[in-house]
Amino acid sequence: IINQYGSEKKVHLMGFISNAASMIKEADLLVIPSQSDESFGLSAVEAMLSCIPVISTDIGALPETLGENGDCGFYSPSNRTDLFAANIMSLIGNPEKAKELGLNGRRRALKYYDPKLKKNRLKRAKNLSKTFKGSFKFIKLDLCNKKKINLLFKKFKFKKVIHLAAQAGV
Repeated sequence: IINQYGSEKKVHLMGFISNAASMIKEADLLVIPSQSDESFGLSAVEAMLSCIPVISTDIGALPETLGENGDCGFYSPSNRTDLFAANIMSLIGNPEKAKELGLNGRRRALKYYDPKLKKNRLKRAKNLSKTFKGSFKFIKLDLCNKKKINLLFKKFKFKKVIHLAAQAGV
């Protein structure tokens, strides 16, 4: 991709950047090639808030962060580099589609990940923990799938769990 588009499209490999959020706003798309667990796709949300489409692997919570595949961006199995590259190329070659996915991403990020809403949810969670003091064990989870919930039941031997997820609006 870099050989094909490098000089004409100005592809830059930046390496580690301490304040990546400010750079994301300048991108045409965000590429997240994760090969090991991602507990939460913060950089994906930052891109979504800036109307930048996201191309990622299906590792960890990235699919949950992006929602339906093809709505805010694309994700593919981490071992399918051909699909990963095809997803990148599809948006490089179609700026209208990239803009559409970016706008969808912003709507999703504001709906599920708005920091103001998260602060209110955390406050409500703390109030709930006071109400049920000693009856429940609480673990802060931003996003959780059934596999992770089942693991928690086994590991901590929960009798009851209140799952406070961003999507639930709790």
